[in-house]
Amino acid sequence: GAAHERVARRLDEALLERELGRVDDAVATLRANLADAPRHARTTLVLSETLEAATRWDELAGFCAEQGALAEADGDALSAVELWARAASIAEEKLGHLAMALSHYKRSLALELRAPLLDAIARIHEQQKEWLDAASHLDRLVREFPEQRSHVIVRLADAYTHAEHDADAQQRLEAALGDPSSPP
Repeated sequence: GAAHERVARRLDEALLERELGRVDDAVATLRANLADAPRHARTTLVLSETLEAATRWDELAGFCAEQGALAEADGDALSAVELWARAASIAEEKLGHLAMALSHYKRSLALELRAPLLDAIARIHEQQKEWLDAASHLDRLVREFPEQRSHVIVRLADAYTHAEHDADAQQRLEAALGDPSSPP
């Protein structure tokens, strides 16, 4: 229909604007497309690439979070997990915005249990010296993903020690080292 043609026409226009180095115009055109078709796959891809190429990390993180929320609302958990995780990783690595990263990683984790998400949440808690929170996520990482045990166990003991729960740290470490499913 007419809306479909309008979206296709704007997409071509945006690609041309981007080609000509008119990034702001391209972004505005792509955003207009998303107003008509909020999760249009090709538009979201092109906007994402455009923002990344322009190193507009703040906007890109916001856009990924926006799309994550839309995917979640549509019941598309798989896309939502990826989008929230991408928003989180941009917030953490490109913006150094740890509170935002933490919130996005947790949003992603709530949709699907994944080792890299638990790891990232623990890492941010470690950086912020929130040792008990770090320990609880590392502990869950070891419990849910036993193959992660060998490289997480030192961090876990560390977190418990810093949290001044030395008895817990000792116990956790002994349990992990004495566990027959623990890799050598």
